[in-house]
Amino acid sequence: MNTFPEKPFLTTDFSDKGGGVDFLGLRLVNLGILSDELLPGLNNQTRDAGSFCVGAWIPWKFTQLWKNAEFNISNFNLFRQYIEIIFSSHMTDGSDTHALFGKPKNRIGNGQKVKFPCPVSFEKVKRTEATSIYAAPLYGPALKYMELLQKFPAAAIDGSSTGIPLTSEDDDTKKLMTALEKHLIESRFYKKLKISKDHKINEDEAADLGNHGLCASSFLSFDLATKKSFLKKLLPTEANDSGFKRRLTAKLIISTIEQVGPIDGWDLRMIWYTGLMTNGKKLNLSDELEKHRKIWAVFMARQYQRYFLEKLLVFFEQSLIEGCHSIEEVSLRAIDELTKCNISTQSFAELLNIECGKLTKNKTIDLSETSKLWNNTVHFQHKFFEYLEVDESEDANNSARAISLLIGWYLRVKSWGIDEIKVPFLKYGDSDRVSISWFIGWIDKRSTLDLKQLLNELFQELIFSQHIRIALSRFDGESQKIRFILDDKGIVPTKGTTDIGTREVPWMADRLDAFIDLLCDVDVISKSDDLIKLKNVINI
Repeated sequence: MNTFPEKPFLTTDFSDKGGGVDFLGLRLVNLGILSDELLPGLNNQTRDAGSFCVGAWIPWKFTQLWKNAEFNISNFNLFRQYIEIIFSSHMTDGSDTHALFGKPKNRIGNGQKVKFPCPVSFEKVKRTEATSIYAAPLYGPALKYMELLQKFPAAAIDGSSTGIPLTSEDDDTKKLMTALEKHLIESRFYKKLKISKDHKINEDEAADLGNHGLCASSFLSFDLATKKSFLKKLLPTEANDSGFKRRLTAKLIISTIEQVGPIDGWDLRMIWYTGLMTNGKKLNLSDELEKHRKIWAVFMARQYQRYFLEKLLVFFEQSLIEGCHSIEEVSLRAIDELTKCNISTQSFAELLNIECGKLTKNKTIDLSETSKLWNNTVHFQHKFFEYLEVDESEDANNSARAISLLIGWYLRVKSWGIDEIKVPFLKYGDSDRVSISWFIGWIDKRSTLDLKQLLNELFQELIFSQHIRIALSRFDGESQKIRFILDDKGIVPTKGTTDIGTREVPWMADRLDAFIDLLCDVDVISKSDDLIKLKNVINI
């Protein structure tokens, strides 16, 4: 039995190299809203319907070719890597499949180093399982969420798991497998798919199988009925299906385009965030879609909230580089920057009054009423949209831009607290993850304070303490996540953190672009020069 340590210690393999992407802990809540309410089951890499089909076809074909004692995980991995190496060889520019079917939207495994004749081994082509179709950040979980693969792998005779995935047996999955087979059966190498472990892939073999469908974009050549089968997987019709939320987002996309015309992805998000079109009119939606839009709006508000708080974190780090060693010194530096940008430093309430006065033309209106007016008036191209006027010079750095964004954001969300649909989502995260409701209350309690004092408390509670708490909770025993610590000088950057004060402020990818790509594949919409249009080929 190991003895209990009697003095401080470090793990033997501890590294001072920093890491992480979510230094204030706000990203987790945003992911939760996205995964549970908006686009469940997908991720930012699931962009090609054809990759889903190949991911389901591999175990489907393996089950046909390897029987009895040959049906084992070793043979499955051999066949899987064989198909995946060929599949990924057509992700690179110059593949003939691009002319035949179109370019793939993502490039799974295109970093592999293939030299023909090529051994069937990820290791030999300088590739890892992290680049497999079945990897968690790629198509692995989504294949199950979309019910193209069964939830559980094949069982051995004794009931134990073989680890071999099984393709779903419903009619729509079968139609997709049949459509891919229809292409592949024309290949000269189709009858040679049952390979041995010493097989070498030759260039002609890889090219011929790719040209006959073993590529991500072959799905685009499938007939309308087959595309509808994939659409049923992508957009379930039953309201109790978790994937039904994807259908609502698809319908929201279509309804928005019907009212505003061709639109790019960012403007689409901004219209959902504000509920307003650029002509100032409200988006006209059914009750069901308006509820869904409001959830998107709260999600976008969380994105903005994380953005301006992370901007203040970067400013905090820059201040340490500039020689600040206390929160007091950081706050003074922020006040100096705000002053240079001609932003009032009296109080947050005064900043609100200035901004409200612009909107109401100096007419005195209750703050809650001003927030309602803001929501009814300020669309994303409005001159007051989510910022104060800030000088665009280099002096207008992170603290000024963060406070500017915070003002407009506050006026946007202040009145959301009376919306029955939004309220539950405004509470997501509580104080630990800085929920919108909690943060609005935090500001309200301090709105009349001198702005320097408010910044002092903000840097202390929501930047310094929040980061330390989140970083310590995520310590994995190997690499530290803390970006700054207290020492004899005061607050100093942590050794090993190389991007202190220089990293870009993160904006979390939200899966919508990947989802739009999938809707393009099934002819619901089309995209050209980043503009999304209705295609009117398949209706949902």
